[in-house]
Amino acid sequence: RAGTKPILLACKSIGTTAMAHALKQVPDLAKWPVAWMTPLWKDDAVFAAIAAGGAKALVVIGTADSQWDASLADKLAKKKVDVLVVEGADHGMLVAGDTAASEKALADILAYLQTLTTPPKDGVTVKPKKANEYE
Repeated sequence: RAGTKPILLACKSIGTTAMAHALKQVPDLAKWPVAWMTPLWKDDAVFAAIAAGGAKALVVIGTADSQWDASLADKLAKKKVDVLVVEGADHGMLVAGDTAASEKALADILAYLQTLTTPPKDGVTVKPKKANEYE
């Protein structure tokens, strides 16, 4: 039981298959925001869980990740799922040969995650920012 403390569900890579299963088995989990980090979204069950929505969701994926697929990102964006795409980042969120870009990507991700865990004020949901708003 969560009480009044904000909860953020987070999963990465193979853990996104477990999250998809958990959301299906325990529907009450859908009321909490989920951060899908480098999801295995080419798996139909994972993509369906992300697209099903519920509470706020964030997908983080890099264009050098083997799971990257622009058409999947577009489909989720049409469903109002926020997709943070990190140009050149691999499955570990590293941009090859560019430490500064890797660090900036991590900072952007952490800043966005903070908006997901900020408790609403006066019943108004905190509006998350897009990665380019942190520049």
